[in-house]
Amino acid sequence: MTFPLSGQPWYTAAMLAGLVVSAVIWSRLRSTRGIPPLVFIGGLIGAVVGAKLVFLLVDWPLRWQHPQVWRDALVGRSVLGGLLGGYIGVEWAKRAEDYRAPTGDGFAVAVAFGLAVGRLGCFLHGCCQGVACGPAWYAVLDASGTFRWPAALVEAAFNLAFAGVTMIALRRRWLPGQWFHLYLVAYGVFRLVHEAWRETTWWTPWLSAYQFVAVCVVVFGVWRFAVRRRASEDLVHSAPRPQIADDSARS
Repeated sequence: MTFPLSGQPWYTAAMLAGLVVSAVIWSRLRSTRGIPPLVFIGGLIGAVVGAKLVFLLVDWPLRWQHPQVWRDALVGRSVLGGLLGGYIGVEWAKRAEDYRAPTGDGFAVAVAFGLAVGRLGCFLHGCCQGVACGPAWYAVLDASGTFRWPAALVEAAFNLAFAGVTMIALRRRWLPGQWFHLYLVAYGVFRLVHEAWRETTWWTPWLSAYQFVAVCVVVFGVWRFAVRRRASEDLVHSAPRPQIADDSARS
């Protein structure tokens, strides 16, 4: 089964829809927890800056032979960089507001849903494509009629699946405060593996620019998971123990 790809209006609409979905989900979660609005704004600004910065540092320098190299500099961005930048932006905003409660669980749901919608936009626009392949039930057609691996759709499915798992986990109170860290690890591993099926820029025959960034995201996620877990354990150990009455003293 094949899917013809479409154009810019669908891409723009899907990108905006992804942002709106993330904002709505986050707003509903925020209203029940009293999280300052600056936290979402800080995450959004950090994501935009991180996405652009990582693209310019790791991908754009390899595009000098590309006929649209300056257009790429203007519109290019990296989801992986956006995740790192968004995390830093949220932490900055929390410090500015002196808000110390974990917020990552809400972001894990909002970001995963938002990226799923955004990748549908990539599919409709024809960017972030998979490698060329033979005709198959899963193949999609690009604008030139070439069969390709459905990279954007696979990534959308991954994000939807992760969002669903996270929602179940939050209802059952599994690993509270850790789900954005788990998302960083899971998405980083996904991109590390899936990059082989994406049309991407390669530093070496065995390492792409975004595989390197994916490794950084995984390491960062594992580190922050460990820090949060250690802080939770320290909080439990430092909590005052309940006083047990000594019955012998009453006799």
